[in-house]
This record gives sequence, structure tokens and C-alpha cells, in this order.
Amino acid sequence: MGNVKGAEHIARLEDSVEDKKDLWLIYEVCSGRNLNECLFEVKGEFFKGERVYGVKHWPFYHQLRNSLTLMKDFIKRMCEAL
Repeated sequence: MGNVKGAEHIARLEDSVEDKKDLWLIYEVCSGRNLNECLFEVKGEFFKGERVYGVKHWPFYHQLRNSLTLMKDFIKRMCEAL
């Protein structure tokens, strides 16, 4: 990432794959938890022949929802990373 301020905390984009419906961004593997793991936990189970998902929201998810300042900072950091 060169001389970009804070770049030591940004995962390197390895590749991208695009099809008619999706754009997949493939980043290097980093230690620690990913963003999904910081926001929520999704568990699926079968009920009457159908897959049903339950979502447990972690504290960071609720902090983002309840703080416009935190949300703005988070979006700014995500944009810088991309």
C-alpha cells in the first residue's frame, strides 16, 4: 500500500470477479475477526423442510445504528480502504 497513512491496517485486494449479478472482491487473509463477525452471527437450521436463519446482532452493530458520528467515521474508513 505504499505511503498511504494507516495502510498497515488495510487488507490488500488480491483479485475481483464480476458476473451478471455480483461483484466479488477478494482480499488477502488477515488475522482476527472479519467485519461480518463484528456485526452479527447468522445461524441456519431446517424447519419443516425449509432453511430458517436466526441473526444475533453484536454490540458493534447496535453502536453503529445508534451513533451517527460513529457511522460517518466507519463509512469514511471503509471508503478509504476501498
